[in-house]
Amino acid sequence: MPEGPTIVILKEQAAAFDGRVVERAAGNSTQDIQRMRGRKILAIRSWGKHFLLEFSGFSLRVHFMLYGSCRIDERREAAPRLSLQMAPS
Repeated sequence: MPEGPTIVILKEQAAAFDGRVVERAAGNSTQDIQRMRGRKILAIRSWGKHFLLEFSGFSLRVHFMLYGSCRIDERREAAPRLSLQMAPS
């Protein structure tokens, strides 16, 4: 199970996306992930086992549950629950 230190490492790896605009959002989430399109990431935070992307007016909270995983700039065969592509900075 991903623990707090794993989430802190993810936050550090994702720091390059702070201040960037989401160009594309895709995945099989039950949430309205399209509202992130065209929005700037204002902050990237971690809190316990939660990973947060903060936007103006809302935050995306990710909890990796028991078997969650993430990838930055890597592809996987199975469709991801959430995939974000950033606009060039």
